[in-house]
Amino acid sequence: MNKLTINLVLSFVAFISSIGMYVLKGEVKSLETEHLLLQRKIFQTKEEIHVLEAEKSYLSSPERLKFLGEKVGALQETSVKQLYSFSLKKDEPFSPFTLASFKTLKKEDE
Repeated sequence: MNKLTINLVLSFVAFISSIGMYVLKGEVKSLETEHLLLQRKIFQTKEEIHVLEAEKSYLSSPERLKFLGEKVGALQETSVKQLYSFSLKKDEPFSPFTLASFKTLKKEDE
């Protein structure tokens, strides 16, 4: 091979490499822009989560729930009758829970 052919091949390789680097640079810039947009969205989402957690904390505070309970209506304590309807069947095993519920129901009925 003569020097001219070698120079032409090397020039062509350099030219192709420079075009490849230019295209790569454009892709990197677009990926960096996309990365920044995603980081901004992540930051905004974290802020929204923080606000929602603060709202949840306020809405579920015991003082506020007590106030709402008093405001809406007189809340009464839950009785055993509301939680468990006692009916002893022949197939049902007689457990200590059943016995305790039965005794509690009898006392409330009296």
